[in-house]
Amino acid sequence: MIIKKTQTEKQIRNNLKDGNGDILFMHYVDKETIPHCRLLSEMTIPRNGSIGKHAHVNETEIYIIKCGTGIPMNNGHTQTVEAEDVIITRHNEFHSIKNTGYTPLIMTAIIITH
Repeated sequence: MIIKKTQTEKQIRNNLKDGNGDILFMHYVDKETIPHCRLLSEMTIPRNGSIGKHAHVNETEIYIIKCGTGIPMNNGHTQTVEAEDVIITRHNEFHSIKNTGYTPLIMTAIIITH
């Protein structure tokens, strides 16, 4: 299966999970394409934007930072992240992320269902 960029769906979500700003999603596939994969998308968080604190039940979420810098909160711990860093959040762990850089924070987001 090959999915061309022209076939991807784009979506903007405002103040995601009570965060700040317009988060741009480019959904590589829909949730029916890959079993147990609810989300496989590129997310762009604008300067000073964020995704608010939330948890996933019976899911693991993975962020792969492509460019930019940010500070995620992952199960109570914070640390600056940048390109090529990976964040893994497991079942029922609270997490959030804020763009702290001067450019958009772009990452691949994957949500795997258990």
